[in-house]
Order: sequence, then C-alpha cells, then structure tokens
Amino acid sequence: MAKATPSRVRTTAVAAIAAALSSAGLGACTDPAPDPCAAMLAEGELVISEVMTDAPKGREWIEIYNASDRDIPLEGVVLAYARERGGGGNSHRVEGAGATLPPGAYFTIGMVQDEARPPYINYGIGDALGTSGLTNSGGILQLQCGGTLVDELEYGWEDAEPKGASFSLNGELAPDSERNDERVNWCLTLEQELFTYDPNLPDNRGTPGSPNPPCGGEDVEVGNTCVIADGDAAGTLRDIVPAMPGDLIITEFMSDPGGPESTVEPKDGEWFELYVARDVDLNGLRLGSTGLRDDMIKGDADPSDGLDEDEVLLLLSDADADLNEKECLPAAAGSYLLFARKDDPLINGGLPQPDFTFSFDILNSDATLFVGRINKNGGLDALELVTYEDVGEGAAWAMSPSALDEDAPDPASNNDPESWCLATDEYGPGGRGSPGAPNPACVGGPSGDTCLDGEELREQRPPTAGSLVISELMPNPTSTDSDREWIELTATQDVDLTGLEIGRDGEIKLTIGEGEPHCYPVAAGERVLLAKQTDAAINGGLPAPDFEMGSDLTLLNSGGDLFLSHRGELVDAMTYSGSTEGAAVQLSADKVSAEDNDDEASWCDAIAPYGDGDLGTPRAENTLCGEEPPAGQCDDDGVPRDPVPPGPGDLVINEFMANPDAVSDSDGEWLELRVEAELDLNGLKLAKSEDALAEADEINDSACLHVTPGQLLLLTVKDADNGGLPAADFSLPITLNNSNSGIYLGHGETLIDGVAYASSQGAGVAASLDPSASAADNDDADAAPWCDAGAPYGDGDLGSPGQENPTCG
Repeated sequence: MAKATPSRVRTTAVAAIAAALSSAGLGACTDPAPDPCAAMLAEGELVISEVMTDAPKGREWIEIYNASDRDIPLEGVVLAYARERGGGGNSHRVEGAGATLPPGAYFTIGMVQDEARPPYINYGIGDALGTSGLTNSGGILQLQCGGTLVDELEYGWEDAEPKGASFSLNGELAPDSERNDERVNWCLTLEQELFTYDPNLPDNRGTPGSPNPPCGGEDVEVGNTCVIADGDAAGTLRDIVPAMPGDLIITEFMSDPGGPESTVEPKDGEWFELYVARDVDLNGLRLGSTGLRDDMIKGDADPSDGLDEDEVLLLLSDADADLNEKECLPAAAGSYLLFARKDDPLINGGLPQPDFTFSFDILNSDATLFVGRINKNGGLDALELVTYEDVGEGAAWAMSPSALDEDAPDPASNNDPESWCLATDEYGPGGRGSPGAPNPACVGGPSGDTCLDGEELREQRPPTAGSLVISELMPNPTSTDSDREWIELTATQDVDLTGLEIGRDGEIKLTIGEGEPHCYPVAAGERVLLAKQTDAAINGGLPAPDFEMGSDLTLLNSGGDLFLSHRGELVDAMTYSGSTEGAAVQLSADKVSAEDNDDEASWCDAIAPYGDGDLGTPRAENTLCGEEPPAGQCDDDGVPRDPVPPGPGDLVINEFMANPDAVSDSDGEWLELRVEAELDLNGLKLAKSEDALAEADEINDSACLHVTPGQLLLLTVKDADNGGLPAADFSLPITLNNSNSGIYLGHGETLIDGVAYASSQGAGVAASLDPSASAADNDDADAAPWCDAGAPYGDGDLGSPGQENPTCG
C-alpha cells in the first residue's frame, strides 16, 4: 500500500481546545473559529485505524486511513486529543503543501519533531498534543475538518495493557468510522503481529502505515498463535515461534529426478530439504520456485521497505505454496525436513516419508528456490533461498557439509555456488541424493571435501594461508603475450590444488579443478607452472605446464597484482610495479615465502635464459636477486643481456692532452671520444699502437656501459688534482707519449679508430679534431683536420675536455 508523504510540512500547535470534551458534544474538540480544511471532508472519509501509546517519548503515533474513493489533501485537517471527556485537551492542524492521501492508503502522525521522524512516520507534530504524549490507559482522539467531526476514537480498555503494542483495528475488516467505534473490533498487535516495526525498539510492535493483522477468531488462517496438536496440552493455544533468517537452510534439492532409464515422472519426483538451525514453527511460511529477476534484492534491503538485512524481496505471486495451518507445525533444531511433490514412494522415486508435500514445479535452470513470509507491506520476504543456473539429470544439488556450521549456521552459507556439488549416493529410481538426512562429503571440485588421489578417495588438503607462494610470473614475454605468459607457484607444505582460485584486481579469473574429482596434490617444495599455452612451440619453449591459464587470466605489463584463494579465503598475494620485456618477474631464491613476497624489494627481473631465449626459471629454482649476470653478458638495470659492440668508426678519437703544463703528465693526461652509434663500451681496448691492442686490457664491468650517439666521453688519469678537468666518464688505462706515438681503439680483433702523431705535443695544449671530421679523417694528428686547442680550461691549459670542439682554422 502506498504511503502519502508530504513534500513540506511544519509542526505548529493549534490553539488549545476551547472547551472540555463532553459525552454529548463532539464539537468540543474544534477551534472557536475553525478554518476550512482543503478537502472539505465528510464524516467517515478519514478513519483512525491504529494508535501507539506505549512507546518512549517521541515514538508514539496515530495511523489514519482514507476510507473514501478520492485523493484527500490533508492540509488543514485537525487532530485533537484529550485524556477524558470533561477534561482539557490539545490539537494540531496539519500544514504544508503536498500531504495528499490516496484512497485506501494509510498515513502516520508521530509525536516527534518532523525533521527527526523515523521512516514509518509520515508527519511529525512534536508535543503539540501535550508534553506527556498519549495516555496508555485511554483517551479520546478526533479528526476534524472545518466544523465537521470526521472521526472519533475513544481508545483504551480496562483489560488491555499495551506494554509496547499498538491498539489496532481488526485487519479482517476494511477500516470504517462506525466499526472503529466498537470495542470488539480492536485488539493489541502484541497478540497478532510477529515483527517489530523499529529495530531500535525491539519490544514495540505495530504496523504503522500498513494494513493491520487480524485480531483472531475462527476464520483467521494465520495469526501469532497456533493449536497444540498432541500431548497433555493438545487443543490449547500457544504463541507461534516464527522462523527468522538463518533458522532454515536449504541444503539439498532435486529438480530433475530420474534419468534416461528411469520410469519416474520428473514432476512427481521433485523434492527439497531444509536444515533446521533453531526450534521454530513453520506456520505461515510461503514456498516457491521462480525465475531470476532484476528486482530481487539480496543482502542490502532497505529496512524502510519492510525488509531486514540479508532478506530478499520477491513478489507475493512468486509463492506457490503456504503452510497456513491452525495446528502448530514445530521443527526441531538439528533436524532435516523433506518437502516432496508426492508422498508415495512408488511414485516419487523411492523417497523416505516426506514431512510436507507441495505442488509447484522446481525449475531446472536460471531459477531460485525459496522459503519466505509475507512482510508488513504485503510483499514477500525470503527467509532462505538458493539461486542456480542449471541442474544435473537424476542428481540432486547438495550443499557441502563443510559449508554448513550446524552450531552457528550462516544464512548466506549456501549462496556461494562453490558450496554445492552433485549428489552421488543413490536413494532409489528417482536418482542420487540424501533426502531428509545429512549430506555426505562432496567429492572433488571447488566444493569438495574429499577427492581422488589416483584411485584412492581421501580427505582433501585445501590450500591455506601461506601454503602456496606466487614465486615467478612472466607478464611481458617477447612475441605475443597471449601465447607466452606464465605463472609459477611454489608449495611450502603438502596441499591439494583442487578449488584453488587465482585472480587479480579482486576478481577470481581461474579455479583449478572446477567440477573435477581429482586432488591435484603438490608436495612441499614442488613448483607448479601455469601457462597460456601448453604447446612448447607456441609458449616460448616452456617446460610442460601443469595447468592452462585460459583467456580470462592475463597479466598486465605495466604492473598489477595477483592473488591465490580457496573458497574465498586468501592464500597468497603479491603486487609488482612493472615488467621488462622478455624477463620474468621473479622472487629471490632466498625469499620464497608468503611474507617475503609481499615486499617488492624481494623481487627482481630474471637473468637466466630458458626455451627460446626469454629470461626466467619456470618450474626451476629461482636465482638470487643481485647475482652477477652469466658470462659474456652485462646487467642492464637488472636485466642481463649481450653487450652491443662498437664497429669501425662508431667511436672517434676527438681530442687528447699528451703534455699538460699545469700539472705533471702522470696527473693531467686525458682523452676524449665522440660516440657515433648506440653501443656498449664493455670489451673496449686502448693502446698506443695497433699491434699492442691484442694484449691490451679491456674496459669491462658487470653493468652494461651503454652510450648513445652524440655523447662526448672523457677518460682521465686521475679524478682530482688533474689540472681542473671536469668529472671523467672512465679512467684512462694508458699513458700518452708526447711524440712519435699514437692512440688506438679496438674491440676483439676489430680496429674501431686510430690516430698517429710524430710531432712533439705543445706543453699545455691539447690536440683537437675539427667537429666536422669523422674517424676516416683523423688518422694523422699532425695535420688537418687536427689543430691546437685555443680555449683554456681548469688551471689554464688549453682544450675543451667533455665539450664540443671549436672549429679548426
């Protein structure tokens, strides 16, 4: 039923009631000069249908009902109250545009400031009817419109003690201004209504803004009492113990019984099973199976809509069966109840005796099976439900016993599809299952409690936190990522991989062994390899992978995360900030633990080649981060590679100082090289003659000595006290003669560049090559394009070390 809620209202106390109420004077509650109200109401068009008097201050309320066939604007309607006839009273006039009540709708007026009203109050008037509120033992309420007394209620009776319950007009009757004059048509909702209307007031009961429950009688199908069926108290009434979310759990259901060779009619052999977690009564439950819809709400229901957390909103039409018995239907904690289409075992496929029968179809795909109750808004709340995509012919879906905590059941425990498996035990021609009894352990798959280790069925050893460690991954292989990506896991204890979940960005991308019975055991210390492709000709020459990653699990080149879990419990996780093409991101061999791999400092690029040449140690022991690269390779920011050697002319002898004057030769000699190509200096040799290159020492380092075109490299004898030279790039490994000598560069057996000179070098003057000259032009330093340097540097010698040479001539 829709509620009328004003868009703007304000609480203003109307003048005190002019005269005391009298038994004969209905008009005594009106103002001396009543203002006309907007609706010009006739008697009986509005009806007082429920009153809450016994609640904490500010939580009392009055419910009114539109008994007319028209929309009623409430502007100007006056609510008046007095404790007794002949005594003083107070009143309040409704003010504020937009408060309109449709036909058949309810409206609640609360003794609370309007800005602080709870969701079940439509309009707040504060203490306009008196600072003491409504008297519990009785009082007189009137609705007035201008000079018309629209309705009056004299509530409270000597034999009724509210104790937190509202006075409620019998919900079997349409609210009427004449019916609400009769005491017999009223009762306390404590005797009928099961649910509190305010979670902050758990002992207060009522139905503000909603149809009232029945007050009892022979024609009432369901109330809050039931008849005890047997025992010494048989035939007497007692309160129903209602089922709440978590009290009943669907643990097994059969929607497609029989099989290809079975003679059981599928619709005759359907059944489902409920586990009872607490002693409750089943009276009033609604049952059904319906297709999935977008308007189903689970887990985040709005209490203002009449729903509690973890309840599901369904349509009342979804319920195909109900348990509207007058006799009590008790269900004992720990029991398994069997609901079946038929109770004859010759028809239903050999089921044990059902506890209850039903007539609706349990759908085979994209459906939900539920047990619910009608809420105070007339909708249907699901106390328990299971959603599923499809079923197995002749096999029940059974909830894994490991997912059911019988001591403290979780109402959401069966919401996870991985908590279910297909039953394997036969119960008759109807198929496989354990109807009305505890389920056996699931075999295999993510929900498995047992698994097949070869031919042996044994208890599964699920992965736990730290039992598996992400130890290496290849996000950025050469060639195609989708063919060559891989992940390595290392076991720190004996585990089974069945049900292991692998994902990134908080989303599971792969579950190992999903739907399979096998254990997939891994011993402590063993490594597991997951690869995009299993074919070594495609995946970069990997050793045979243990599992295929599939298209959903991909690794990001620029950085990301990876996690392992089992049934939602975290096993391991790691993050990485980036990757290098052709090199795996590896955990240092001395850091293989779930704790150490949380620290990015424990990771580095792999340096050992595998397969087609990418770097990594798939399913082999990792190297130690910080190790020297393999022989013949250099370290390029953590990635080992072959150095790029210079060729003839790639390095040019550009300037040299053989005879410094500011300092001694042994302190101030230097050489400048110009770089003409991208290369590495690793292996470069210098000598004073071409023949001497064969025996010369190489410039070498574990790091790649990478240079780029245009660079000017300065090589000096000393780093300081060297005549004021700028910072050197490398140490000069040879001495320079003042005359009749030369300078030669080589790599391996290749001559890169060479310069000869016979003339004695001028004291304090460097020999400078014209910047336009190449290695082919600079063979003789005694002639052009060579010339003497002219610009001073440092302590006064002439040259341009580390800077572009001036033009000669």
